[in-house]
Amino acid sequence: MKVKEKTQTLLTQMAVLLLIAVFSLILYSRAEAAQPQVAAGTYHTVGLKSDGTVVAVGFNDYGQLDVGSWTGITRVAAGVAAHTVGLKSDGTVVAVGNNGNGQCDTFNWDLDGAFEGTIGTQITITGSGFGDKKGKVLIGGVAAKIAKDGWADDRIIALLTKVPPPGGPYDITINLKSKPPVSIPLEDAFTVRTPRINSYSLTNTEVTVNGVFFGGKKGKVYLVSQTGSIKPKSCKVTYWYMDPTDGTNSQIKFMIPKVEPGSYWMYISNKAGNSPIDVPFQVN
Repeated sequence: MKVKEKTQTLLTQMAVLLLIAVFSLILYSRAEAAQPQVAAGTYHTVGLKSDGTVVAVGFNDYGQLDVGSWTGITRVAAGVAAHTVGLKSDGTVVAVGNNGNGQCDTFNWDLDGAFEGTIGTQITITGSGFGDKKGKVLIGGVAAKIAKDGWADDRIIALLTKVPPPGGPYDITINLKSKPPVSIPLEDAFTVRTPRINSYSLTNTEVTVNGVFFGGKKGKVYLVSQTGSIKPKSCKVTYWYMDPTDGTNSQIKFMIPKVEPGSYWMYISNKAGNSPIDVPFQVN
């Protein structure tokens, strides 16, 4: 019985190593183009050529060297469990070799949607082997809220209700509810953004503001005198929206408060922080 338990633990650890390797490959590919590379497994070695093809030598007892047809590869990894993984330029993943614990079931793996966001941003992680029991997703150590029916063996949907301080990039950590416990780190995967105003328009006494990363819940809008003669004046917000999938489509509307005519700065505030105080606003 003890031998069986040790074997299962070893297989689980091998699967985790593959999960980490593949997710690292996915994130790496977003930032860099393909470069020649060598990866070594336990009994085989894999080489990525500059033309995107792959060569391999060593043991081939599980077909881990069957990479001759691969093209468009940008990164490779050689697993300790006699398997080989390749990341293609389109973001998809291919794998060959020992699949005794599902370590080659890498089709459709990706971190979808946002790599940056704010309060109210939704992230979707697709893959396999997450299990059916809801675990946790952490952004820089801060727990995200798993959506209703958002945890499945091949997909996780989480909403950022709290975030670490603006900046990053922060690691995303997936904690599986398994025995033994398993953590999958996605290094430098997410950057926390504060609101930013792109443009605004005025109709009578209502102002419409467009920008990015305003937040999923209503925050605040302020006008502050450019002369610094008065404290920031809060404005009545009548509409607040941000696309949760990427935050780039954000819009708010507010009423101009009763203030003295003059030149002001306009800025937006949510729980992640404030927009830069650099947008001029004239009250006549």
